[in-house]
Formats: sequence, structure tokens, C-alpha cells
Amino acid sequence: MLRARHFALATLAVVVWCNAADRVAAVLIYVRGNDQPIRGYLLRENEHVVVVQELLPDGTTTERTVPRSQIEDLIRSVDPERLAALDPARPEAYREYAEELAEKRKDPEAQVTAIRLYQIAAALDPERLGPSCLLGMIPLARDEAEQRRFRAMAYLSDPRHDPKLLQIARPPAARSTQLDPAQAEFLLKALRALRQGRRRDALAQARRSKLEERLPLLTDTITYDEFERACEAPCAACARGRQTCPTCGGARVAAGSGTTRVPCPTCGGRGETVCAACGGNFKAPPLDDSLRRRIVQLEWLWLPGADEPAEQPPAARPGWSPTARQGRLAPVRELAVESLTEFNPRHNRFRDGTWVE
Repeated sequence: MLRARHFALATLAVVVWCNAADRVAAVLIYVRGNDQPIRGYLLRENEHVVVVQELLPDGTTTERTVPRSQIEDLIRSVDPERLAALDPARPEAYREYAEELAEKRKDPEAQVTAIRLYQIAAALDPERLGPSCLLGMIPLARDEAEQRRFRAMAYLSDPRHDPKLLQIARPPAARSTQLDPAQAEFLLKALRALRQGRRRDALAQARRSKLEERLPLLTDTITYDEFERACEAPCAACARGRQTCPTCGGARVAAGSGTTRVPCPTCGGRGETVCAACGGNFKAPPLDDSLRRRIVQLEWLWLPGADEPAEQPPAARPGWSPTARQGRLAPVRELAVESLTEFNPRHNRFRDGTWVE
């Protein structure tokens, strides 16, 4: 089982060296009761909490604090001692470790380190290791543009020049076949209420529709934890910056005033006071742009006829000549192993947490 293998490997890994000016350790965190790990970069930790820069499904990040009491496993996939032992005289060792890390590419540091190691191996021994390393880099690509570069370089290094290497497999629309449109619309009501700023309505609809259980049937781009965090008020002690008066308990009159109904001296007869926790500064935070965009995309996906491909009229397709006349042509990056990524493969020794030449 992949998760068990992650855990076994994690027990053998030493603490990742962190250079604040250069890199931070990436981690996978398994929270109790949730099979999907939190992927991100470790910012800080203590005996009570772990704070990570979480990687969201669309590639953006958000800071997240995870109580240690909720953590089942915390996995660091990259072993710095093994990186330090790599020697440019043995380029195949870089490829071997890259292949191991590629299996753990859910961990962002494992993914990035595997790309770097494959690139170093291909640069050190292009004839013997280049083709296989470039093929190994393709599924690790961080975006479509990078995947195109990896595929093009793999095509050039392939003696057969197989045109299939240039084809990018596009995933099918993330529309679940386990739900009919009526069921999907029932679940979408909670997400739509959140997008419209009606957070309480969103939570109420989520309970009615059992969104926590059924959201994975609707999409894998939004997690229920993410939805619930977006619905939570920033101050848990109050509602809109006010809280029930601690003296009169909301009765608005002083205790023992009898029929005279003397106004409560603490709240002035209003029954509520400024929240002591936030000082009355409660403010519903704006919805994260990334989450808003994914909700809109999901709503569009379930519109009637949205799964039918639309033909783009010829006039709407931009031509090469207008682009050239408008001066929107950017220099084309040289296609070479050395320029495939932001990493310099000449920096092939790992010393004190940094890659050096």
C-alpha cells in the first residue's frame, strides 16, 4: 500500500536540512480520519502545532496550522544524507534516486528533487542516460508548458523520434458519472452559497446534503476541509463583533431590579457587548480567489450541455501574423537539457542543504 510505503520510508529519513534563504522542507501530513494527505512546505513547528504552506489543487498555496493531536503521520520524503552521497562520477545513482522519489511525487519536495536528479543524470551522461531520464521527467512536470518541453527534449533524444512522445494526454472532464444532474445541483447549492458570501446558509445546506460524505463524488478539486475553513468565522467567540453581555446574559436589565427594570450597567441595556476576543473587529473575510474560481468551474461543468464540445469559429482563432504585428512574440528558450528547468545541472553536489557546482 502506497501510504504504508511512505510511512516505512519516512522512518528511515533524517530531518531535512532547511536553509531559510534557499529552501524549506516539504512534508505530507495525514490527518486522522482523512485518507487524503495535506501537501505542503513546513514553515514552523512546535510540540502543539505544525504550520505548513499548503499546496492547493490549482497550484496556489495557503498557510495552514495543523494541531499535532490531529496528525496521524508526518512524512518527509527526501533524505539529505543520500543526496550528499551522490557523486557526479556515478550519474546512474542520480537516476536511481530520482526513480524512487518519483514514486512519492505527491510530496512536493520529492517531485521537485526527482526532476532535478533526472536532469543532472541526463546532463552528466546524455547518450546513455538521457533518453530514459527525460521520459521519467514527463509525468513529474509541474505544468503543461513544462511537460511540453520535457516531451520535446525526449523526442529529440529518442533515436526513433517517436511522434507519440509529443502527444499530451488531456484528462477527461472531471464530471462524476456517479451523480445525476439533480443530485449534483443539490450538492452545488452549498458551494454556490459560499461563493455568494452566505456562509451560514452554505454550512446549513452542507449538512442537509451530506456534503462531507458526497463531495468526492462531485469533484476532486475541492476538499470538504477547505470548504469548511472558508465557511468558518474568523472570530469563534462572537457574531459580527458582538457577544452576549456577561453581566445580564442578554436580559438587558440589571439583576434584582424588579419591576423598575434598571438597564444593565455593563451593556447599557443593549444585551450585548463588544467582543473581548476580537475587539469588535469581526469581518467576514473575502473568499479565496482560487476557491472561488474552482467553484465557478464546477458550476459550469454541471450546466446542461457543458460536457458537449463547442466548436470555435475560425474568426476567433488568433493567427500568427496579427500576433507578430502586435509585437507579442517572446524569445524562444533554447531547447537543451541544461535549460529545461530553473535548475542548473552543473550544480550537482549537495552540500550543507544547497546544490553547488
